[in-house]
Amino acid sequence: MKGSNGYKCVVNLEERTCSCRKWQVSGIPCKHAIAFITYLGEPLEKYVDMFYSVDKFKAAYEAIIPALPDKSQWAQSDHNFFMHPPLLKPTAGRRQNERFKGCTEGSTTKRKGSHQCKVCKNYGHRWYKCKDGDPDDISAMLAEKVHQRKGRQMLHHLVRVALYLLVLK
Repeated sequence: MKGSNGYKCVVNLEERTCSCRKWQVSGIPCKHAIAFITYLGEPLEKYVDMFYSVDKFKAAYEAIIPALPDKSQWAQSDHNFFMHPPLLKPTAGRRQNERFKGCTEGSTTKRKGSHQCKVCKNYGHRWYKCKDGDPDDISAMLAEKVHQRKGRQMLHHLVRVALYLLVLK
């Protein structure tokens, strides 16, 4: 199956694995495995880890779970000294306002370090070197760029002529 990042992901239904590793981490089939399983016409429930079953859920909560005691009933420890809370030092740098994303969560930030093509909207190349875009779009953008350059050159020429005329007077 082809992943969203352009790479192919290998799905093995017998071992319940995918090369993106989301299926192994969570126990729930990833989008590549789901696409393959639905293509085969098999039920998805067959490939979800057994720990997500109703039987396992009931077994986990069938016993009585004791309530936590009140703070006054906690065990007292005697170290022969008073343990102060740790002193908090201000950390270097800017504080983080956003939480750290988990390994299975996608990134919502824009890609850094590579340019986005105006023609095909892919990353990694500029519009004038685009091989996937429509050649008519690229030639129209080139013509517009040349027209803008000619306009700037004409403006610079007019400024030079005006300065020359001012010097002559």
